[in-house]
Formats: sequence, structure tokens, C-alpha cells
Amino acid sequence: MSMTKKPWSINALATEFGLDRRTVALRVGQIRPAGKQKGSPVWHLADVAPVLASKTVPAKAKLPPQHFSAPPGFQALDDLSNPVDKGAAYMALALVYRVEPVAASLAIGCGAPCEVAYAMAKAMTFALMHGATEIGRFSELEPWASNPDPDIWDLEAFEKVDWPNLAKAAGEPVDLEAWEAFANLRLNKEEAA
Repeated sequence: MSMTKKPWSINALATEFGLDRRTVALRVGQIRPAGKQKGSPVWHLADVAPVLASKTVPAKAKLPPQHFSAPPGFQALDDLSNPVDKGAAYMALALVYRVEPVAASLAIGCGAPCEVAYAMAKAMTFALMHGATEIGRFSELEPWASNPDPDIWDLEAFEKVDWPNLAKAAGEPVDLEAWEAFANLRLNKEEAA
């Protein structure tokens, strides 16, 4: 067994102390590294443990507040000042914007025909939008607390499904018109029930 000091990377320290990598980098940034491994700085545990185990962040390590600029499709976040509201709204928007290609790919991967994958992708999008709205209302999060049905969804921000590629994987020709008709029939039938 070696008695030499083992150098620790940001990732290893984050894992060991149960901290986010950014938190570790911020806290150890004031401490001189013991060296480098693979081009990245490393520290001896004895040098950084007191700072990482502490519940307070050294004053010099605190970052100045930065203005958050919402990416396209996330403009509703610009009107929110509470970080909890902003985080919840960001998560809702990000999930809804990404669900359609995920649902379609999973459906095709599980052997569903394209018309079912198409309907599932549409249904999952609406279900997540509805779920986010219900959770936002129930939790009294903005923008839902002040407007039960806020217009926050940007149609241009929804990720597109690569239907030609999925149809090829399913061994089917692309027929968006037929798939849309099937989805409308199935989804309207579910709403009527």
C-alpha cells in the first residue's frame, strides 16, 4: 500500500463530498493545485477538505450575480424573478419542447408502427403541457399562479421529429397525412371517452 498523497480531480472531489462540480471548482479555485493530470488541475485531499466540508463558501469564492438571458422559446422566463418559479418554468418548457422526438423514437424502438408513434408523440406533448400547467397551478408557481393558462409555449421551439429516419427504421414509407389522420381519430376518441 502506497503512503504517497493521491491527487484528486474536480470530478473525484465532487463525488467524494457529494457536491456539484461547479461548487467544488468554485471552492477550490482559491487553493493552489498540487499539479495537473491530463491537463486538468488536481489537489491533495488534505489541502481542500476543510473548504469542501464547510457549509459556508469563502467570501472571495462567491460569484457576482449574473443576468439570465432566456434562449429562444424560453422568453416567458424573462418575466419571472423568483428563482424557484424560473427553474420550474424552465424545466417545464425544456421537457415539453423535447418530448415529441423522444416519444416517437421510443415508440418506434419498441416496435410500434409510425402512425402509433406519431399519435404517441402528439399525445405526450399535450400530456406534458397539461401536467406542467396542473403542477404549476397546484404549487402556485408563476406564471401559472397569476394566469391559470399562460401563453408560454413557442411553437418554433418544439424539437422536430426526424420522421423520414424513423420511418426507415420502422420499414415504412413516410405518410404524414395518414399519420395525422390516425392521430386525430385516436386522440379525439380518447377525449370523447
